[in-house]
Amino acid sequence: MGEQCGCLLNRQIEVPFRGPAQAKVIFWGESPGIEEMTKTPPKCFIGKSGKELSKRIMGIALEEESAFFGNSARCRIDKDQLSQKQVNSILASCRENMEITFKSIQPKLIVALGAIALQQIMKKKGITKHRGKFIWSPEFDCYVLPTWHPAYVLRNRAEEENFIRDFNSIQSFINSGYTVPSASSQFTWKEVDSIQPLLDGGFYKEDGFSVTAIDTETQGLFWYQENSIILSYSVAASKTEGHQIYLYEMAEDDEPAEFELDIIKGSDVFLYRVKKSLNFDQKVTELRRLCRRQDIKKYFMNQKYDSHRLRSLGIEQINNANLDIAVAAHVLSNRFLYASLTELLEYFTQIPSHKEMLGKKDKEDMLMTSYNHRDLVSEYASFDAVATLLVGLELKKQLLKDPQSMQYFAQFAQPVETEFLYELEKNGILIDVGRIEEVITEIVHNMGKLNKKVKRLCPEAVLEKHGDFKLTKRSAITDALFSYVQEGEMIDIGYGIEPPKLSTKTRMPSTDKETFKQILDSNAPSKAKRLIRAHTKWYIYSGLISRYLSNIEANLSPNNRIHPSYTTTATVSGRTGAKNPSIQNFPARSDVAKLIRKLIIAPPGRQLINVDFSMAELRWIAHVAQEQTMKNIFLDDGDMHLTTGLAFSGKKIDNLSKAEIKKIRQSAKACNFGLSYGMGAMGLKNYAYQSYNVK
Repeated sequence: MGEQCGCLLNRQIEVPFRGPAQAKVIFWGESPGIEEMTKTPPKCFIGKSGKELSKRIMGIALEEESAFFGNSARCRIDKDQLSQKQVNSILASCRENMEITFKSIQPKLIVALGAIALQQIMKKKGITKHRGKFIWSPEFDCYVLPTWHPAYVLRNRAEEENFIRDFNSIQSFINSGYTVPSASSQFTWKEVDSIQPLLDGGFYKEDGFSVTAIDTETQGLFWYQENSIILSYSVAASKTEGHQIYLYEMAEDDEPAEFELDIIKGSDVFLYRVKKSLNFDQKVTELRRLCRRQDIKKYFMNQKYDSHRLRSLGIEQINNANLDIAVAAHVLSNRFLYASLTELLEYFTQIPSHKEMLGKKDKEDMLMTSYNHRDLVSEYASFDAVATLLVGLELKKQLLKDPQSMQYFAQFAQPVETEFLYELEKNGILIDVGRIEEVITEIVHNMGKLNKKVKRLCPEAVLEKHGDFKLTKRSAITDALFSYVQEGEMIDIGYGIEPPKLSTKTRMPSTDKETFKQILDSNAPSKAKRLIRAHTKWYIYSGLISRYLSNIEANLSPNNRIHPSYTTTATVSGRTGAKNPSIQNFPARSDVAKLIRKLIIAPPGRQLINVDFSMAELRWIAHVAQEQTMKNIFLDDGDMHLTTGLAFSGKKIDNLSKAEIKKIRQSAKACNFGLSYGMGAMGLKNYAYQSYNVK
């Protein structure tokens, strides 16, 4: 019995650790199961989870008797019966046993099985984020490899392959002399002047096709800006070898330059003289041939981005672009949002990332980095291509296991991302640059009027306390609206509203959007409501300048267009997201929105039109679910939102005015859209209230 440790479990049966004191590898779990506790004598990892663990240990030819086994808590933690606070208290009580054990054994590797083990060993949370990555522990002077707990794998067989990959990483670690294998030890690279030998049949072969991956290195991230160019491209010759081909490089002082670039670093501007690399035309011709070849499959990490870069070389056609790995990963699991190559490489192959070869400043100035460290950049770029190929091959295997996911990827996700969204990015949006200053002036004028209005609506005692305050000063608005207790003192110098909720951190009245909406729907004084409306509108105007106009100006191309980066991999649902700028978040309605929207114009001789699909999501759901009632509504040219709203209200359409019909239809959208996107009860409640004013 664990009667002496003093934790919540101090009357339960303890399950002791087991294994040799000289073990090089420790497998560390969460807490014993029922089978471990009821065995005589108690023994850890003997139930179903233990058998799954033993199977994986045998699979990497590790002698189980040579390893050490234990749990973060030696008594059983029933997570269904305990709060997180109680679990944390138990772990804190049990940690000393673990510390003594680890420091006595001095292992080379600790395998953390599950979230609780990771928390106990490394004081880190997020098993999904850390799974499969070797983490150095200064405390225990060894590496820690977090992976799933065997019990989780038994419940989620889709993760079995990742579990096996983690054990293969353990084997590689042991075979490498108990060190983490580096990326450079698994890849080879070379800088070449020609890829013709590869075009002649030298690429990796699979299923009768040549397969490669293409990646580009650039100066600057934004393809539409004047000082951003493609510097080189790399291809995967095989699963272990990459080739780097330079196109542009820094010109020496005594060499002629093809063009000059103004590179901004902080407050300084540097002039870079750039020349074409040797055999430039031949290199571009070979790249064009590669892109056109139908018999060579091509993988990309972000095909849209590379397509923009290739277009600058006059390469518009890419045939048999078989796989965008960021899109494919998102199709397999929506955990991969804006996934990086590092994240995908480590998750799907267990090969350590090579990205640390170059620092952030190196990547921000690749032209200079290539000049000073040419071989390092060549190695780095070559690994990018090989890593893309390796991830792509693994993703293809997993997609082929699920015909529906493969069909969705091949017929929808990939073409939408790499063709439709590519065209949207390329065309961009024309901005009336001459009116930006005019719009800013109008916004500033309106903010000034609202600032005065808020001050007029503030009680005199608030103005006396805070003076001519800025509207960003939340304490002044708090005092104007609420009566509340601060440090034992009652503050009641404003409208005396009881706060609907308090901040969890400060315990002060909340002044967020939801709180303001609740007050506007309450019996609060009319002046307080007018103050909230004026203050809210001031904030919206302020955001127009800081969030929207500044982003438009920062992302303008030389032809006065913005080219937002669109993707379906930014959201869990697969809906399109945009950044640089995030145009989909621009205000859509109201007078405030019109100020931004009037900056978007059509070229001479063209017109802007507003087109929207009618209830596209609901039509899709009706078709996929084969829901006959919904299908009949659409086949009869009906209105799904109105039908839902009438069903909720119990009213007949013949007795309703146009305004009432609009209100009923709007209220139904909360249910139709909220449930369609998988919202839970609380999420649906908040969404309905915030977006459609439905309580």
